[in-house]
Amino acid sequence: MRAKLWLLAAICIFFAAYIIAPTLAQAQNAAGGVPNLSGYDNETRMTMEMACGSERRNGPVAYGTCLNRQIASLQGSPGVPNLSSYDNETRMTMEMACGSERRNGPVAYGACLNRQIASLQGSPGVPNLSSYDNETRMTMEMACGSERRNGPVAYGACLNRQIASLQGSPGVPNLSGYDNETRMTMEMACGSERRNGPVAYGACLNRQIASLQGSPGVPSLSSYDNETRMTMEMACGSERRNGPVAYGACLRKQVDSLSPRPGPQ
Repeated sequence: MRAKLWLLAAICIFFAAYIIAPTLAQAQNAAGGVPNLSGYDNETRMTMEMACGSERRNGPVAYGTCLNRQIASLQGSPGVPNLSSYDNETRMTMEMACGSERRNGPVAYGACLNRQIASLQGSPGVPNLSSYDNETRMTMEMACGSERRNGPVAYGACLNRQIASLQGSPGVPNLSGYDNETRMTMEMACGSERRNGPVAYGACLNRQIASLQGSPGVPSLSSYDNETRMTMEMACGSERRNGPVAYGACLRKQVDSLSPRPGPQ
């Protein structure tokens, strides 16, 4: 008899939950809740979600209200344009230029992207740098980094200036014939020049290469234990920024200060 009573109670609880569940769902819908954005393309959906990111922390009602405002704002607006017909570099540059507008929702973001698209009319846009070696390409991109935030027209114009500057210039020398330590030291010494483009960066590297003529360069510290080696490198850290000749001279002083010098391991 007791088992039957427990079974009857369980059945009652099940039916009560079944009846109450739709009521709770209806209450959520009545309160607004979070609208379904599955009918929007990914870019529009993510832009709405980003614009309402701060409201999301206040719960589904505030978040849903914000999303509904974004949905309403799209009425009569062309929304976010499709950039799939543009090459990756141009597309990413437009998206970067409009990054701050994206936080304001798809209407503001779309308007910004449409301005970028319009600006490309009559402009050569972003040049293809695939024919350049990685070092030269990355140096040009770094030199034009600040212009990239202004969109593909400004970024492309900057890159075209870098390309033009390479005419009659030896460009960035190949450092693959140097050991890693010497190569990295030359690159570090010319780090500030790299931001000025491949011509300035290449000229600096060529000066470093020329300075190595008649110099023993950077000594190998492989015979020292890790702790000793790292301590010598740390002691000469400031000299490393001056190139392999200055860095090598400093390391040799450190080596000479160690007496006796350890033998090969």
